[in-house]
Amino acid sequence: MRYIIQREVFEKAPEFVRAVVLISKANNTGEAPGLEQKLRQRMAEIAADDQLTPGDKRIEAWGTLYRQFPAPKGERIRPSIGNLIRRIQRGGADRIPFISPLVALSNLVSLTYVVPSGLIDAARAKGDLILGPATGWESFTPFGRSESAQVEPGEIIYYDSATSVVMCRAWNSQGGQATAIQPTTTNAVLDIDCLLSVIPIEKLEEAAEFISSLAQEFCGAKTHTFFLSQSTPEVEFEM
Repeated sequence: MRYIIQREVFEKAPEFVRAVVLISKANNTGEAPGLEQKLRQRMAEIAADDQLTPGDKRIEAWGTLYRQFPAPKGERIRPSIGNLIRRIQRGGADRIPFISPLVALSNLVSLTYVVPSGLIDAARAKGDLILGPATGWESFTPFGRSESAQVEPGEIIYYDSATSVVMCRAWNSQGGQATAIQPTTTNAVLDIDCLLSVIPIEKLEEAAEFISSLAQEFCGAKTHTFFLSQSTPEVEFEM
């Protein structure tokens, strides 16, 4: 399997780097109370933080970047981290449920470092994993829904090359149902996105190490991390 970020992404975002953490042989069925406690604590901190708003430069930078590409018609798109913070600050730490250990890991790293993060069930992907512009013919079913939605030609999507199924649309804004994490998931591909104009590479490396150690501690998983950037836009790997 290959993971590819297409050149069109870097033409307008040369400062973009994506950390990819491969998580294998994970136990995603346990309750993991220690992990949930860490997540609840971080959400409580965010709920009480008046300084962390959707206008934070680490969040607003994504909105500026999104506007350079086609976007879902009639929708205001936000990075996943922006949506998480809005939900927490509008309803408190209980607004984000503990779905499973793997999902909690993605939410925790996102909230800890104020970066977009997402993950897919690797077993449900059939081809190469690609981040690049849509043709408009790809299939996307939003997480938690049964009806498919139209993607815009030129919109940046994360998709499966074998099936043209969109795993996340609008770059890193909205995850798809097709490769969503299940209780039975054992192998996952977790992404952490960074714009070097607002977050230094050292923080992204720290975030990747943070998630790797937690996956090992709370899921008994094995992990491997690589970084995709303008200088290294493609990597081949096995789960």
